[in-house]
Amino acid sequence: MTVTFGEDVENLVQDLKKEYGDIIFYQSFGCCDNSVALCYAKKDFKLGVNDVCLYEGEIFDFYTHKNQEDFYKNQNLNISVKNESGNEYSLEYEFGKSFVFEFS
Repeated sequence: MTVTFGEDVENLVQDLKKEYGDIIFYQSFGCCDNSVALCYAKKDFKLGVNDVCLYEGEIFDFYTHKNQEDFYKNQNLNISVKNESGNEYSLEYEFGKSFVFEFS
């Protein structure tokens, strides 16, 4: 997977890291949280044997369930930031911002 993002993402990630330490994004597999990528503190998220890393970066990693790997592994992902609260299960919620994930 190819991931692109701008300075707005870098700044928000750095703010989150000051508060929570290393972070990860996890593309959920559906159900109650839909199929969205959420931001978690790495220390608080238990990765399982069925989780795979699609992107390993300097400031964050991006994971999903192995059943979704074939779909996402060749995708281009652009991440941006919106100045409004998004999913309350994602770390950026308390900052009044939300990450926006666009796959192509």
